[in-house]
Amino acid sequence: MFPSLKSRRSSYRLHNLGEYIFREETGGRRAHPPSLVLFEVDLNSQSHNNLLGINYLKLGEIHFDLFTDLEYLLTSNELFELKKVVGNNIVQSLPFFKLCNETWLNQNVVTPEIFLQVLIETIPKISILGYIYFESIAEYLMLYSDSIETKKYTQKKEINNMPYKRLIYAFYPEFKKHFRLNGFKPSQQDLCDYIFKEGFIREFQVNHFLEYITKKIIYLINQTLIADSGHKRIAENKTWSFEHLIDFFKPLLGHMIHRELRSFGRYPDFYFYFDQLKALQVWNYWNHMGVVIPFNGVFPKGEVGINPANSELSLRAFNCQINSKEGFLYAEPIEELKIRLIPRLVDLKYTLMRNKSI
Repeated sequence: MFPSLKSRRSSYRLHNLGEYIFREETGGRRAHPPSLVLFEVDLNSQSHNNLLGINYLKLGEIHFDLFTDLEYLLTSNELFELKKVVGNNIVQSLPFFKLCNETWLNQNVVTPEIFLQVLIETIPKISILGYIYFESIAEYLMLYSDSIETKKYTQKKEINNMPYKRLIYAFYPEFKKHFRLNGFKPSQQDLCDYIFKEGFIREFQVNHFLEYITKKIIYLINQTLIADSGHKRIAENKTWSFEHLIDFFKPLLGHMIHRELRSFGRYPDFYFYFDQLKALQVWNYWNHMGVVIPFNGVFPKGEVGINPANSELSLRAFNCQINSKEGFLYAEPIEELKIRLIPRLVDLKYTLMRNKSI
């Protein structure tokens, strides 16, 4: 039927992240769950240990450069309003960014409780901070969770993704329909109470948790949002023009513009141009590095993909049925599908961005 795959084993265990997504996010618990497709990729000897990915937190400069190249797609009024909104939000948040920058450069000690409170107050103006806040919390839970469930997946050489997944939906159940971390800002007290109650970490130490995520957030802000990876000291200026902001916050401007554009009513008109150019840069990077299976590079959660622009890609796809065995989910290939991956963006109507509020 399809010997190369069937000759190895009759079923394949889902990674715990895939298991959670299937069960909780795609309707896998329904009487008629969605189908699942299994991809088999043949790797040459040079590709086996060549796993690289894309850290979306580091795409700020790419977002900004694409905007600079394509800003002619916006009207003069749209361009003026866009620069005004992102510029004003950064200027109003300068005290927070100066705190992060000075703490990083001078190795100052900052009180986590005070820092995190200012962070939460700043997130509504600087939406990318919600993503950084979440990634820091998720990393801590993945590193320090020691529950029975976590040990179960550790034995399978997997990092347990379920604690942070459960946490985010406990605070924001609406994210299951429209996932957008720009609104992620639970208080530190609520976070600590939830982690303690759920028992993700048997001897949960609040001070260690708050200190860890504070240091991680400061690191990520300086490395991904401030120009020159946080080594440039933010100047004391009474007036900040948009051009002056570029000198210190080019990556941050890129992230903010990228997300602000999604709220524009005309975004579907030029979505293809912005995202296709970004995809071309990503695919070029993967091809240059010989990457066939890329992964999400913020933290190795288990999210992997396939490079569709690889000219030597050898791939087969199979429709599967899902079975449960010994507390795990397994995918059993039942039918080979005629699928060919091509380096082209999916139509906007099939993506989350079809909703302009995303």
